[in-house]
Amino acid sequence: MNAFGIDWGRLFTFVSLFEQGKRQNLLSVDDGRRKRIAHAVERTRKLWGSEAVALAPESFDVSDVGEAAWWQPSQKSAFFWKCLAKRLETYCGGFAAAINYETRIAVQALADSPRLTEVAQMAQDVGLPNVQAVSATDALLARWLGEERPSEECHVAAVVVGDTATLLTLMRLRPADSGSVRIHRTLQTSLPYGAWSWATHLRYLVNQRMHESLPATWEIAWQDALQEFGLRLSEASETQEVLWNGPGRDRSYAPFTLTPRQCSEWETVRGFQSDLRVALGSHPRPNWVLLGGLGAEWPFARNVARTLALCWQTTSPNTAIAEGAALLPSLALTFVTASDAWPIEQTTALVTPFEVAAYPPVEPMGNMFSLDPTLSPDDHPVVLPFPDETVVLDPLPKPTKEIL
Repeated sequence: MNAFGIDWGRLFTFVSLFEQGKRQNLLSVDDGRRKRIAHAVERTRKLWGSEAVALAPESFDVSDVGEAAWWQPSQKSAFFWKCLAKRLETYCGGFAAAINYETRIAVQALADSPRLTEVAQMAQDVGLPNVQAVSATDALLARWLGEERPSEECHVAAVVVGDTATLLTLMRLRPADSGSVRIHRTLQTSLPYGAWSWATHLRYLVNQRMHESLPATWEIAWQDALQEFGLRLSEASETQEVLWNGPGRDRSYAPFTLTPRQCSEWETVRGFQSDLRVALGSHPRPNWVLLGGLGAEWPFARNVARTLALCWQTTSPNTAIAEGAALLPSLALTFVTASDAWPIEQTTALVTPFEVAAYPPVEPMGNMFSLDPTLSPDDHPVVLPFPDETVVLDPLPKPTKEIL
């Protein structure tokens, strides 16, 4: 099934398009300049995304990290969604003819958050087709299941290191004889660290070494350089120096280098790694840790995860969430949360002809796991039926399945 997958963060958005039956199944959708689409608009000049940051840098305001700015209806968010929808229309020949297209939005929020409904509504208001919103960890799991099919029971931790926060969901996967996999969520949590935490500190260190400040028009160059530095840092050994090649390199008193070991001493990194280690160390310990999101390009989550379990991530973790969201309809992935009140008959129809579990009517209780206070989370299985034919993702980059 054709689908747009949108990774909706607080500061940036990534978009992928999955078209079944074509060799280039997964395609990154950019804003005309970059696939990392900044949450920025300049309505007077009708600018959005990367163009707004480049020509009106004040439109990218880090104070907008608050939920009210982009996660709830506002003039800014409405204009951004209109521009994004117009961009996506060019990929499917207009939404009026996009009957066979789905839209899945992976929100950087927990699965029981009201933000999912609010973001989905904003997308529906601009005409995006067949919209559903899920937690970003659900999309990351879908990205993994697009390539891996567990043959035995295993515990999986989906870790989405976003732009300003990290989401973690622990799940137990139980393959069934019918070819389906029952997914039991056992824990979900959020950590207040993300790519922007480390990028902001790195930018501060670079500015401290410059003898003159840079104009605001360099903002887009800053964003590119910070992301690129994090990626090069993850490819370096612990003591290997990584040279800063971004803005200000010609205005510094001396070349500026950092090693991964030096960066691991930053307060934001120490706090993040400590909290992540505690969360991943919960019983039972996961067999697999899936990593994705903009912040997964930095080495900090991986360095913790690989000491506890097998670690999986694609060679482009910043687009993995959007890719997984785009795969969700084709994988027939069904998640039941406290906000879903599907009757049994409808749930069965969604996944026919595969075997499904009979879900009780779900009553909102504020906890996605406690659908019935007398039952444990394991008594509310989520069934993932696999299609008869494996979804072909060629020519996607080969993921790193185990990081030594």
